[in-house]
Amino acid sequence: MNDQSSKELYLQENQSINDDLNDELENDFIDEEEIPLTTQKILTLVGIGFGFFLLFVFLLFPLEEVIKSSIIDYTKSRNISFEFKDIKFPILGQKRIDSFVFSPTNETSIKSEETLIDLKILDLIQNKVDGEVSFSSFSIDSGQTSILFKNLNLVGRLSGFEERITKTTGDMNIIIRSGKIISLPDIPLVGEAKDIQIIKGSFILKFRSGKILIERGSFDTSWFKFNLSGTIRLSDIVSMSALDLKICATSQEKFANERPDLAGMLAILPQENGKSCIPLKGTIKNPEFNLDTLTQGSSSSSNTSLEQNPSNPNTDPIIKDSESTKSP
Repeated sequence: MNDQSSKELYLQENQSINDDLNDELENDFIDEEEIPLTTQKILTLVGIGFGFFLLFVFLLFPLEEVIKSSIIDYTKSRNISFEFKDIKFPILGQKRIDSFVFSPTNETSIKSEETLIDLKILDLIQNKVDGEVSFSSFSIDSGQTSILFKNLNLVGRLSGFEERITKTTGDMNIIIRSGKIISLPDIPLVGEAKDIQIIKGSFILKFRSGKILIERGSFDTSWFKFNLSGTIRLSDIVSMSALDLKICATSQEKFANERPDLAGMLAILPQENGKSCIPLKGTIKNPEFNLDTLTQGSSSSSNTSLEQNPSNPNTDPIIKDSESTKSP
């Protein structure tokens, strides 16, 4: 009898506990139903969802494949060749192109072992350039011209080039660190030029109104130190862009000792601030040195000789020499 009473009491207590738990759950459920979704909560949920979507795009979107396809389509549509070993083009961070070969014409080839690109994708989409591009083992081969730059850096901000190259505006700095002029076409009065070491170079360019203004340019080689100034009038065909430049040079001491014949030629050129200068005209494809200045420089030297021999100022020095060899 006592056992039966204890069991009934135990069942009653369990039933009471279960009833209390059910009441609490029902109250919690009612409380949750009564809480409305505010605008702030809705926006938070939408933001979280959009964030996960962007993360999905960053991680899974095949951007590199899209860029490779775009490059191939672009070069095919313009009958030019652009080949590369690999492209690394993350949405964030530095981009890289390994071993590219660009051939704008059958005779011209531009190569780079490694190209590092520090540009924003948004700028590229908007056809703008604002950043830096670095080339390692950058070479240009065109006909008899072959030049290698071990390190070439381009830093600047350009826009407008997507329509026509003559519409390009902006600024660019070019920095060259060592290299080699492997070969050049024969240079007037110099002849063959090859195996010339490049020490360094620096150019500040401004793109304005269809022109490139060379604000400051220097190029040091094992033969000469060059300073370059003037303008390049751009053409839609780059090789036909017109040159209006002035090149000033001084010879390196070691080269002057080894090749006094070439170093001495600078003396017959017009002098500016202790440097020998010569105009450069023509086009990028066919540059022309203004050799009239050589004649003018030679005439100036002759005039100087006459001034130094005032005893017979009206006598040509060459004729005088020839007459002096005759017996009286």
